Amino acid sequence: MIKWTDEVVESVYRAEAPTMPCGPGMPERRHWRRARFAVRARRENLDDEHRQILRLLRRHRYRLWRTWELKEQLRDLYRTTDPAEARAYLKRWGTAAKRSRIPAFRNLVRRTEKHADAIVAAVELGLSNSRLEGINAKIRLIQRRGFGFRNLDALTAAIYLCLGGVTLKLPTET
Repeated sequence: MIKWTDEVVESVYRAEAPTMPCGPGMPERRHWRRARFAVRARRENLDDEHRQILRLLRRHRYRLWRTWELKEQLRDLYRTTDPAEARAYLKRWGTAAKRSRIPAFRNLVRRTEKHADAIVAAVELGLSNSRLEGINAKIRLIQRRGFGFRNLDALTAAIYLCLGGVTLKLPTET
């Protein structure tokens, strides 16, 4: 679900980008990468510069700021919401997203309503695919580090060696 939200944030950013920049105090066009990072970043990962960018967006590019705010509110579903209140929180978030008049969020609300039972179950049970995503990232790193592998067996062996939990002692170690 967070992936869906990130896709919505990206689509809204791309829709707003052709009209950027405008307004006093807004950065030049070449600095919009920082604004993109600020909109995509988690609230807890923002530094002072990115918070300032978000304040400017709130004044001059409200739709983009509102996109960030809705994304953070949806992430709060997993972070702070009591599992027993997850369904009500999701419904309140959906209402707020529909009222935002951002078409991409309306589509996301339809999608979340369609999968509401699974989303609520994931929150209640504390399920997450973050461990799997972490393993996939490590596998991609192994593949990149090896500059590709000639065959699948070599890649599989490298994955088992790096992620299998086996500690090899070198002959030089005592």
